[in-house]
Amino acid sequence: MDPIKKRTLMDLTKIVSDPSLISFSQTSLQSETALCCQNLISGEKTVTQLNPRNPTFRAQNRMAAELVVPHPKKNILAVKGGQLLQIYDLDLQAKLKSTKMTENIEYMKWVDEKTLVLVSSTNVYEWGLDSESNPEVLFIRLSQLAGWNISNFRTDGKRVWCLLLASSVDPQSEKLIGSMQIYNREKKMSQYVPAHTGIWNQATLNEVSPVASRATALRASAGIIYTDPNDFPVAIEYSERCGLILLVSAKVNTEDGLIGVNVQGQVLQIGVDERAIVPYITQKLQNVPLAVRIAGLAKLNGCEDFFIQQFEANFLAQNYREAAKMAAIAPGGVLRTPQIIQRFKTALSIGGGVPPIMQYLAVLFERFHLNEYESLELVGHVVKQGRKDMAEGWLRDGKITASEPLGNFLRTVDLNFALSEYLSCGAHEKAVQTYAELGELDKLIAYCKQTGYRALYGDLLRGLFQVKGEWAEQFALKLVQNPEGPLIDVSEAMKIMFSKEFIKELTGLMLEVLKADFPEQNRLQT
Repeated sequence: MDPIKKRTLMDLTKIVSDPSLISFSQTSLQSETALCCQNLISGEKTVTQLNPRNPTFRAQNRMAAELVVPHPKKNILAVKGGQLLQIYDLDLQAKLKSTKMTENIEYMKWVDEKTLVLVSSTNVYEWGLDSESNPEVLFIRLSQLAGWNISNFRTDGKRVWCLLLASSVDPQSEKLIGSMQIYNREKKMSQYVPAHTGIWNQATLNEVSPVASRATALRASAGIIYTDPNDFPVAIEYSERCGLILLVSAKVNTEDGLIGVNVQGQVLQIGVDERAIVPYITQKLQNVPLAVRIAGLAKLNGCEDFFIQQFEANFLAQNYREAAKMAAIAPGGVLRTPQIIQRFKTALSIGGGVPPIMQYLAVLFERFHLNEYESLELVGHVVKQGRKDMAEGWLRDGKITASEPLGNFLRTVDLNFALSEYLSCGAHEKAVQTYAELGELDKLIAYCKQTGYRALYGDLLRGLFQVKGEWAEQFALKLVQNPEGPLIDVSEAMKIMFSKEFIKELTGLMLEVLKADFPEQNRLQT
């Protein structure tokens, strides 16, 4: 089963009149929606704009140009004719910028939505779309790249590091060879590397305990081995989802990973087949650890059975930490259930070491946000050890999942901590009950107003009499004298007090309520 899938998005030979125009210098792909190729229509030079994601889109612009580079997002073209560089907004039908260079520009590329990079035989320039200045030298092109064809320019996410890529033909072997110039903006230093292509990326080195690091993926000319001696790498891309470096050679005619144009004029979408990658690695390459890393990092659907098998094998071998890793990275949380927790809880420690359940929770906590069941188990463990402060920190930092069951457990330890759990998970009934038990009566009423929760104030008042009579009297008064209207009828409050035989509190409430001596209170006064 082929782990690479491919799809042809369009065929330029059916669009471009002269196949010789389908070349690196006359065809420019700047993004998955921006493709330009030079064309001849009725003998007149034309620039054809295409959208690989929308094959029906086609726009013709009559212009004679040596280089045309489409903007990656907007309907803007950067055009070079002789030493004249111009940028046009086709929607506005306006020329945005124009400049005349003193040296020939061999290559142009948009590195972001506002910056165009220009490469001459001696310098690399930047030209800001919003800037009023002319192109400015970014760095000097190394002499080792003199006479070579520039194939690409790339930067890292912060645009500190730059890669200038070039290719040429070895006069002896007549094979394509590559060179690369690495430049650091901060240090203003360059380095030459004999390589076909490269990329900057953030690599995840471990699927459970990731270490984010800047990685340069290079393929040196002398280090590449292909079954076809005429094959060579022309592009390298990083699949963040799968954690894979995709090396594209001249022979690849291969979905979701990248889009490219080959010399036959095919616009291809190439990527990893998520359904086939794990079977290919386990069966063809016979590398189960690699399959686990890729499937876990990408959360590939359809791999649940694979992870369950790996989990069971490690669990039965009492390799609990590895079993926990399988549970942690299995897609869809298929192995993060109460049943799995119970298995780890009942498993015996080996040689008096760390209990299996704690190994399981430690692996999960190291990288993932704990779900409701895991949070309850971990908090229960540390609270019983007297480390309530640790659990409070986890809740503040969002590392555990607040839930009503966790709040119920914490009620036996700390009402304020339990209240924070109820508030976090939206357990309104338990939250207002806890506010009442804490005597936070104003906060209780404010919470109900804020959330729209319709509390059963009569039941709360009855319950509060069992906690503290003084609070109940205060609460009854706040309810009947609520500025926005009574939250409980005064007669109901009085009946509750009378039924609980809180005569003193009832008398205090009546005196406070009836002191205004409103006519409508005659019934209560008698």
